[in-house]
Amino acid sequence: MKSQGNGGKGISWKTDTEIELLGHLNGIVTEVGDSKGLPKMETDIQVAAVILTLAPETNGHVAVNAWKSLEATTGRNHTHLAASRADEKIRYGDLLAQPRKIITSPSGAVSILRRFPTMPVIPTYTN
Repeated sequence: MKSQGNGGKGISWKTDTEIELLGHLNGIVTEVGDSKGLPKMETDIQVAAVILTLAPETNGHVAVNAWKSLEATTGRNHTHLAASRADEKIRYGDLLAQPRKIITSPSGAVSILRRFPTMPVIPTYTN
């Protein structure tokens, strides 16, 4: 992710800031190998930190970047959906203290927006 970035479902964004943060949180691998210089993922807590830091649902900065990426595809403004939580980062300790509401991300919306980029999605129900 350091060189390729993060993403899915046809959108992607840079993760330089998050990789740097993970280096501070988890420490850096110093042993020779492919992971040298990258954040450690040796314990369950470190792996949880990686997942929570890189996911748009638990990192507001990532969510805003994900929505910006989707804007390039749809031509519509989406960043307002996560902008109010841009500075929020949910950590493992936060989840232990109390449940948290996830941050809005485009992960579930991308397929809908690709099929209907200019139409609102209105669910229909039948009995």
